Amino acid sequence: MRTAMVIGYGQIGARIVADLLSQGVETTVVTRSAGASVPEAARHVIGDAGRRGDIAGAAAGAEAIFACFHTGYDSRLWADVLPGLEQVVLDVAAEQGSVVIFPESTYAFAAQAEELRDDAEFAPAEDKGRVRQQLMEARSAHPAPALSVLAGDLVGPDAAPATSVVRMMITDRVAAGRRPIIPADPDVPHALTDIADLSAAMIYGAEYAEELLEVVAGAGGHRLLIAPSQAPTLREVGERASGVAGRPVVAPWVLPHAVLRAAGLVSRTALELARLRPIWWRRSVLVPSGEFAGALPGTPWRCSVDQMVRQNVEGVPV
Repeated sequence: MRTAMVIGYGQIGARIVADLLSQGVETTVVTRSAGASVPEAARHVIGDAGRRGDIAGAAAGAEAIFACFHTGYDSRLWADVLPGLEQVVLDVAAEQGSVVIFPESTYAFAAQAEELRDDAEFAPAEDKGRVRQQLMEARSAHPAPALSVLAGDLVGPDAAPATSVVRMMITDRVAAGRRPIIPADPDVPHALTDIADLSAAMIYGAEYAEELLEVVAGAGGHRLLIAPSQAPTLREVGERASGVAGRPVVAPWVLPHAVLRAAGLVSRTALELARLRPIWWRRSVLVPSGEFAGALPGTPWRCSVDQMVRQNVEGVPV
């Protein structure tokens, strides 16, 4: 892969841009704001993923399009905004011969998959999961070649506290000398994916898209892959964070689901999290796709936790 475009410069997009540039890939970054701190080595285009002209112009010559845009954490916004954005990107990719790589979540499988593999049947438990299912079905029906790379809850030094529950409620609190809060059963395995591993899997998917899509029937083809992931218990995460921070291990405050559900009366974010009860209160393990086995070993979860805590305690990037 010599050329790529990344739409969006949040925690996932920023890491992908850095990794592409480090590999010598000519990279275009599309953001809605001129204020994004895009590296000088990348071409920065101000545009909107929903405007066909913006995306078509920026994507000219791109072998791969990394679709890292999103919207607020609200199922109503997802249903209203995301299908149109994805349609524009897929249409442009089909016209220009690009492959589209999407980051994906476990939401479309939340109702049944305690051990999720990349051939699982859809089983959404709530509206966000149903939107994710519809998006993947639309990718499969479109003539553009596309890959969806699924991850668990995002961790690692690239994870933003506002969007990483593990960082916000466990590692950052422990680093600050506060009791961790776990909105889940603390003693069941819970799938975590380091953003560095998600980026590596998405870039690998773009590089080997033709081979990965050979098994898929259809004009363009779409395939779901699962990024390298780990599944410690959240109690283990808190204990590890305490050790790295040099603080005594204290029992976490386990947030009862009823409390989170009640908080949903005044907080849309709490409401959306409460609706994902199956992901948080039972075993949740991801089985990485076999294609990644030798090429992408993945980051041990303890390393991800160590890096997040040290960023806070030492106040420097890791």
